[in-house]
Amino acid sequence: MTVNSLKDTSVSGSLAHYKANDSEDTGTIKYFGFETADGEWYILEMSNSDTQFRYAKGLTDYTTAWTNRASQSYGLYGDIF
Repeated sequence: MTVNSLKDTSVSGSLAHYKANDSEDTGTIKYFGFETADGEWYILEMSNSDTQFRYAKGLTDYTTAWTNRASQSYGLYGDIF
């Protein structure tokens, strides 16, 4: 899965004001970082083994959040948004 293919998920409609910044594939987990023009952000974490999606979000400091992506507190979409 690539950042571009995420446009076709149900998440894209409710999070359309976020734009992709970064992605990383660690081999076991893929991370995708998104940010708004106002600095709000979320990081999507996808497990390669079972294709579960989990989210972390914040209001500021995307750069630090992305740097610390592996240690973010991730949760289900309904719990995070």
